Order: sequence, then structure tokens, then C-alpha cells
Amino acid sequence: MAKNHNSAASAVGERRLRPIYDWLDHGNNKRAWQEAEKVLKKQPDFPCGRALLALALVRLGRDVEAQRVLRDLAHTGPTEDATLQAMTIAYRELESVADICRMYEIATQKEPNNEDLLSHLFMSYVRVSDYKKQQRTALQLFKVQPKNPYYFWAVMSVVLQASADPQGTTAQTLMFPLAERMIKKMHEENKLNREQETHLFLLVLELQDKYAEALEILESPLGKALNESTSYLHFFNFKKLEYLKALKRWPDINRLAQTILVSLPDQWNVYVDLVESVFELEALGTLNTSLDIISNVDLLFKYLRTIQSSDIRSRGPFLAEMEVQLRMIQREPTRPELMTGLQTLLYHYFDTFSSRGCCFSDMRPYLEHLSQQEADILIPALKLLSLVPPQETFIPMGAVTRLVSCYQVLRFCEATRPISMDEHVDLLVSQFNLCQGAVLDVAPTESRPPDMFMVMAAHQLWSEWRNTGQDRWFLKAITLLEFALQFSPNNFHIRLVLIKLYNEAGAVGCAFNAYNGLELKHIQLDSMGYLIIRALQICGHFESTFSLVGSTLRFFNSNQKDIVDHIISAYRFGSFDKIREFVKLRDRLANSQHNLSLKTERILLDLLTETTKHAQTVQMMSYLEVDPNQDEIPWEKLVDNRDFQVSVSWEKSEILKPETIKTDFQDDQNFLRLRSLCLRVCVALIYLSEDIHPAREILGEEPSNLKVNHPNDTSTNAKPSQVKAEKLSALVRSLIAQIESVLESLQIEGPAPVFLTGPCPTRLHQYVLQGHPQTFVRMVKAVLSVQAFILARPGNTQHGSHNLLEDESPLIRALAVFRDEFEPMVARTLKDFPDFAVRCLNRRLHLENLYNVIESGNFCCLLWGVCHSLLIPVLKGGSGTSGKRSKKKKEQQQPKSPLSSASIDEANVGENYRHQFNTTQQSLVEAMSSLTTFTHGLRPTNHKAAAAEVEAAAVATSAAASLASSTEQLAENLEKLSLANKEAMKNGSSSIEGTTFEEEETQAGEFNTSHGSTRPADEPLQYQTLRELPLDLCQRIEDSYEVSFSQFAGLLERKVSYLRALTL
Repeated sequence: MAKNHNSAASAVGERRLRPIYDWLDHGNNKRAWQEAEKVLKKQPDFPCGRALLALALVRLGRDVEAQRVLRDLAHTGPTEDATLQAMTIAYRELESVADICRMYEIATQKEPNNEDLLSHLFMSYVRVSDYKKQQRTALQLFKVQPKNPYYFWAVMSVVLQASADPQGTTAQTLMFPLAERMIKKMHEENKLNREQETHLFLLVLELQDKYAEALEILESPLGKALNESTSYLHFFNFKKLEYLKALKRWPDINRLAQTILVSLPDQWNVYVDLVESVFELEALGTLNTSLDIISNVDLLFKYLRTIQSSDIRSRGPFLAEMEVQLRMIQREPTRPELMTGLQTLLYHYFDTFSSRGCCFSDMRPYLEHLSQQEADILIPALKLLSLVPPQETFIPMGAVTRLVSCYQVLRFCEATRPISMDEHVDLLVSQFNLCQGAVLDVAPTESRPPDMFMVMAAHQLWSEWRNTGQDRWFLKAITLLEFALQFSPNNFHIRLVLIKLYNEAGAVGCAFNAYNGLELKHIQLDSMGYLIIRALQICGHFESTFSLVGSTLRFFNSNQKDIVDHIISAYRFGSFDKIREFVKLRDRLANSQHNLSLKTERILLDLLTETTKHAQTVQMMSYLEVDPNQDEIPWEKLVDNRDFQVSVSWEKSEILKPETIKTDFQDDQNFLRLRSLCLRVCVALIYLSEDIHPAREILGEEPSNLKVNHPNDTSTNAKPSQVKAEKLSALVRSLIAQIESVLESLQIEGPAPVFLTGPCPTRLHQYVLQGHPQTFVRMVKAVLSVQAFILARPGNTQHGSHNLLEDESPLIRALAVFRDEFEPMVARTLKDFPDFAVRCLNRRLHLENLYNVIESGNFCCLLWGVCHSLLIPVLKGGSGTSGKRSKKKKEQQQPKSPLSSASIDEANVGENYRHQFNTTQQSLVEAMSSLTTFTHGLRPTNHKAAAAEVEAAAVATSAAASLASSTEQLAENLEKLSLANKEAMKNGSSSIEGTTFEEEETQAGEFNTSHGSTRPADEPLQYQTLRELPLDLCQRIEDSYEVSFSQFAGLLERKVSYLRALTL
């Protein structure tokens, strides 16, 4: 009877909960909440109903109520699966994953032998990365149900414990040996029956550098079974080769590499190991006692040529031959015949593979070792191989790629240096024009080989622009690139160069259009985000900045949750080798310097753009709940995830060295350190002047201990407590000392270097050279002086009155610091800011300087607001109050007895202080207003003269003129092909392989729309010629500058209003 009663009650409960689940699934959270309330009125102690009520409250945004419901429910210790699952979802949406662990801990205490509950408890520990508790729970699971997966969950948890501290002694002496013993125990009992368990065994041995034992496992029956069952292609041989290399068993490496190359003749890493083994055997003086070992270079050459003759399509043996030759040159640099041999090999490689797009990148590591004289000998031979007969009207695609490869080698070897810049660019443009007939049927979604001619021309023009500063080189470069982009909108090489060109000219609006065309997603937001975000911010395109920063931070936040789900899935499926990869990826993204920098800059940008009065700043700080006492950035773990390999370069001087990347990364880290410290200082000072919720939690004070201090509250009881003031003042002094320490450690001699194919210029150099952090430090010290002045006046003591009556009191000197720091900074900006119409070069630098001044002005406003809040309770009742209320208060406070002369003097001095404060405030307002007027006066540059020069050059140059006329013919040909496709589609076919007419038309329409033009669907495709582009591009650049100037002027106007409101 009891069983039937429970079953009936469960059915009733499920029927009552069904509407709640339905409303939650449909997103109607209000109805779900109402239904849950109805259920709980009938059954107040219904656990699942309460859990669903909490979930509905979370999704309604009523987090406090939801947390209260969940807390009360958790104390009852529910064990039903439906209740626990609903609570888990609610906790995850509240981002309180630690509460999930506590919930399942209570449940397993009630039912310690419940396999499902223990499994959920283990996964909850996975979410918080508590590896020790994972191990304990997994072993408890194994005792309840002795299954292999549970046991190896425990082993993997031990491995992760050791991996979390790889440099510690515990990992090598305790944790890894423990994991090894645990697996060996299963191995001895013949219980290693899954592929992933053997992988884990090998992993544990590798982490201890026990390669000999790992090799024994591979050669044992267990390893042979792994070779037969593994899902990884060629895993067994590659893993064995790795172990042999670690053990330096060169003869065995030699034999195994030859075995692998029989089935994989194009496997480059195996060739590298084979070449290394031969040179090591030669160095050891090993005699060729076995016919299956290649023990010297002559035999190696013979072996490689045998593979070449049997498989002409594989690049591996040809590259290996050049690698051998290069190592021989490095071993014996005095033998000139070796270099001649390398030249011959390069020639043959070019002859064989120059029709492939990878030819230049394959040859580049070996071309770097040629002297200029040796390169001059090689180049004419390559030109002959790439020669196109002038009478040819149609060039095959292979010949086009060969020609592109030849010019890439010419550019890299600097073989074109005697030619003038105009002649060289015209030559590249003419080659681009010559090859157009071969790529007419290439879909717009694919990159076209001739596009590299335009990219090479742009690289040359960039160098000339940087050297001469003449705008015509910049305009010519962007004209050529934008022209090529019309036909290859998905060519990322073109877009990368365009972004760098526009950024350096300060035209970030155009750069952002080019960046959007890259369509970066997911992890690319981290690896390639450096391209544009910094430039958008310093050039004042705040709407685009917020959009891009928001999408990037959303990726980082969601990624942390998604990776945890992947780790849990890997545990469930037993993919132990993937767990470490997911953990590394999670840590790498969590510690990405780009991620942490964006979080800091987002808050500072909000303070700059979203606050128009001090009360808004206080409200924002209260909402963000930043803890100034905690440095949340793991400085020792920061990683650089930027990808610089995606950019192509043909100049040896542009080769990005690891030292350059490391220096830039360190500069960005120092800048992040300064910005983080400045933010924490501002937060601490806000907490010092205002009684807001986060400050109470940080200081450990109860809300009743402090009274809310509103900006306009003149009550003496609203003064912050002395304990709070002392704690926060000490914290600010400590942070200021850290800023000064960072500044002392810097060695900055000039502007940051600018790279076309490297990192974007760091902001650290200009920020420090202009003295912005130093100015911030001095203003903060002034605020601390104001606070010290206030603390030195406890009532009407003799010491306090003496300070108040001094002619040169600390307060007056402190207030004067703001004027003395900010006014000269504005004056320098107005004096030194160049004429924006002079040239495009370094406009990014000038806009950055202006942005830094505006941001320092924002810090000045914030700190002045802190001073204002601190002084209101002290200097109450002065001219700052207005109207009848002030008069009434004065009448009520009028003493009945005559005042003493000391009281009168102190009242007069207090009035003088108010006058001094308001006078200084007025000076700051005037300085900010003058900067606002100056910014309003900035106007976009008129590039029409330079554009006309570029246009005239395009018409006057025969090659460019030919291209301009042929462009019209090219567009006409494309239109004919499109019409032919449209006609063919009526018959159910398409003449362009892989692209329908509708798709092509849609893509072209999207391109035109992205550049501000619209075209009806039935209108023919339109392409701008080189004659039309310059003026159009100049207009786009001017529009970008207009956005920058208007945004800066609007910011300054808001900061003027901010300052004007701060009057005593």
C-alpha cells in the first residue's frame, strides 16, 4: 500500500509540475513563476516545485529571491534527481557553481552508495577544478561500483593535480608516481582493456620522462593491441619515433624513419628526424655496418633522389635535400661549392613546384642564407622559368602562380632595388593586369593568385610612405588594394594590409570595414583581436569599440563554460588525452593578456564615456563592485595568444624576431599594470569619499556603522568613518607606490616601433612620454592631502584650527595641484598638436595623444569630484548652497550670543577655502572648454589634391592606364559570364563551377552595401576603376575623421558639465 501511495503521489507531482516545465521551455518565465507559486500553495514542502520556482526567479532577474529559495531548499538536503537537476541549472545561471558541489555533498551524505549522485558530485568538482576532491569521489565511486572508468577518473585527477604544479617537487616525487602505480596495478591484473586507458598510461610515463619504459609498453603485447585498435592515424609509429628521439637512439630512428617514409613519402617531420639522425651518426663516427641504416650524407642524397624519382608530386624529399645542403653549409661554411649546390637545388625546386602557391614559403628559409651576390646569380634563371610570351592572349593558372612565385622571390631577394618606386609599382600592376584573363572564372569567395601582386605593391608603398611621409604613396596603396578587393573580397592578405594602412593614418572607420570582412569568430577574436581594438579606442570610434569589446568578452566568458562541458564529456567518454588539452586551452584563454586587458579597458572606457556627473561615477562603481584591495590579474601566468604568422612579408628587415614579440608583449603588460593600478586607485578613492555597498564588504564593516554620504548632503554625520579613511588612504598610498615603481623600471626612449606585419604599436610609450601616469600620481597625492587635512581637524581642536588659519595650508596647495597639472597639459596639446591637414602619416599617433589628454581630463574630473565630496561636510553652509533654503539655514544657525574673534576668523578662512576651491574649479572648466573648442575646430583633411595626383598618375602611366581601361573590359566580361550563368540556370546548369549566378550577385551586393552603396537585384554588377577610387576613398577617410572629432568633442562637453556641477 505504501508503494502504491508513493507512486500515486509521484504521478500527481509530475502532473502538477508539467505546466511549469512547459512555460520554462517556451521562455515564459513569469507564467512559470505563477504556476510554481500555485503548486507551492498546495504543497509548500514540494522540493522540485521550490527548485523550479527558484529557476523561474533567476530567469526573471530576481536573483536575491532565488538565492534565498535555493539556500532554504539546500538545507533540507534533497536527493531527488529532478530537484537536483533544476537546482543545478539555477546555480549555473547564477554563476554559483561552488554551490552545486555543496548541494551534491549533502545529498551523498544522505545516500552514500548512490552511484548517480556520486557521479554528479564528481562532475560538480570538475566544474570548479578541485582535483583532489575529484580523486576522492572517483575512488568512492569505484568502491560502490568497481568499474574501470571510475578508477581511471581517479588516475586522471591525480595527473591533473600534478600538472597544476609542474615545477613543484610534489608532482615528480608523489603525484606522478602515484598515478603510475595505480595504472600498473590495473595492468598487472589485465584490466587495461580500452585504448584511452593505455594512452593515459603512456602519458603518465611521458610526464615523468620515462621514455624507455614507455617504449617497452609500445613494444609489448599491450602496445601491439593498441596499434591494431587505435583510432589515431599512424599513432604507433609517430609515438615510437618520438620516444626514440628522446632517448637519442639514432640508428633506430634512422630505420623507423625509412619505414614510415615508404607509406608517407611527403611527411616533413619524419624527413627532419631522418636528416638529424644521419648527421648525429656522422658526428659519432658510426660505421655503416648495416645495410638498412643511412649513415652518411652521400647515402642520404642517394636515398632522397630515389624517392624523388618515384614520387615527383611530393615536396618532402626535395625540401629534405635542401635541408641537408643547408646543414652542410652551416657545418662547413668555408666551402663555396656547397652554396652553389644550394642555389642549384633552389632552382630545381622552383622549376618543379613554382606552380603551387606554397612555393615561396617553402623556399624562404633557404633563401635567407643567400648573400646578395648569390641571389643575383639565381634570380635571372628563375626569371627565365617564369617568362610569359608576349603574344600569349591566355595564360594558364599554373603559369600565373609561377609568375607570382617568381616575383615573391625577387621581392625577398631585393632584386628590384635599382628600379624607382613608381616603375616598380607599375610593373606589379601590369602583371596583375596581365593575369586577369586566367582568373575570370575564379569564384569571389576564393583568393586569386594575381592578388599578391597588389599586396607586394602595397608593401613597397608602405615602406616609401614611412620613409618619405608623402600622402600620395598611402593613397596609391589603398587605391590598389581596394581595387583588388572588389574582385577578391575574401582575400585576407589584402584586408590585413589595408587595416594596418588605415590604422596608421587614423582612419579607423575604414579599417573597421576591412576588419569586418575578415569575419573573425571564436578563438580568432583572441588571436587576431589586436588588429583593430586598440586603434578604434584611441581614435574615438567608441560605438564600434564597445561592440567589438563586448563580443570578444562574451566569447571569453562563454568559452569558460563551454570548455567545462567539453571536459565533462571527455570524462564520460573516457577521452583522457583530450582532458589535458581542454584544461590547457581553458587556462590559456583565461590567462590571455588580451582578455584581461579588455576587461580593464572596458571599465575605464565606461568611466570615460558614460559618466556626466560625479553621482553617475559613484553609481557605476557601486554596480561594478570592484575590489581595489585585490589584484585579480595573474601576472605570472599571462600568455600571448596573438598570431603574427598569418601575415605575409617579403622583406628580410620585416622578419619578426621572437625578441621583438617578447618586448612588445612586456610593454603591453606594463601598460596593463599601470591601467589596472590607476583603476584600483580611482575605485579606492570613490569608496573613500562615498559610503557605498562594496566598500563596506571590503572593509568588513556592517551597513549600520556607516551612513550613506550623498554628494549634496551637508550633514556632518555623513562624514566617512576615520577607520575607513585610514584603511583606504593607506591602500591608495600603496597603489601609488606600485605605479611609481613600474614607472621607474621602464626604459622608454621614443615612440613605439610600427610594423606592417607585426604587433600594433603599444600605447605604453606615448602614455608615459606625455607624462599621463605621472600627472595622475600627483593629482592622487593631492586628494590624499585633502583627506589628511580633513582628518587633522577633529572638531575644533587647537591643532585643527591652526591648520585652518594657515595662509599656505595643505588644502590650498593640494587644490592648486589640479590646476598646475591640467592647465599646462592642455596648453601643450593646443600648441604641439600638428596641423591635421599636413599629412596622413602618424595621424594615429596624434589622435592617440589627444585621446590620452582627454582621458587624463576624465581622471581629473573624477578626482576633483572626490575632493568635492570630501570637503562638503567640512566646508558646509557657504556660498555653494543656494536660494531660500540657504538663507533659512543661515537664519536658523544665527547665534544669539556674540561670536569670538577666533570663530569669526575661522569662518572667514572657511569662506576663503570655498572661494579657492571654486576658483580652481573654474580654471579647470576653462582649460577643458578651451580643449573642447579646439577639438570642435578640427576638421577632416581635404585629400582631393592628393587624390587628383594619384588619379593623374594612374592615367599618365601606360601600365596603369592599360589597367584602368582593361578594368572596364574585365567588368564587362564578368557581366557577360553572369548573364550566361543566369541563362544557363534556366536550363538547370551553371557555367561557373561552384558558384551560381544568384550567389555571385548576392556576394557583390553585400560588398557594395558594406561600402555604403545599394544596387537593385536586377541591375548589372558595377566595379570602380582606378580613376574613380581615389576620391571615393578620400571621402571615406574624411568621414572616419569626422566621427573621431565629433566623439572627442562630445566627450569633452560632457566633462565640462561634469566639472561645472562640482561647486562648493
